[in-house]
Amino acid sequence: MIGARVARNFETAHATITPELRVGWGAQWLDQSQGIESSFIGAPLSGYKASVSGHAYHAAVIDAGVSMRMTNTLSASIRAGLELFRPDHEAQAVSVGIKYAF
Repeated sequence: MIGARVARNFETAHATITPELRVGWGAQWLDQSQGIESSFIGAPLSGYKASVSGHAYHAAVIDAGVSMRMTNTLSASIRAGLELFRPDHEAQAVSVGIKYAF
């Protein structure tokens, strides 16, 4: 993954608010099928084989969020992200967090 991040702090009377935007380009160059051989612990003769197909791709990743620090010990955040243009794959994510440090 290679990309850029832009963020800026805004001071208010009650909190420090930080909006952030990250964009990136991701790539996977493993385009050959791979074989995996494994077995369970304690049962080495119960092995199995799996084959995974090649997964070469290029994708754009966009992530935006806002964090707010109310005190030295209390902060909150919300983030949303998208992965675009990856063949046969879609990804969206949202996270909300509250952090209390003691």
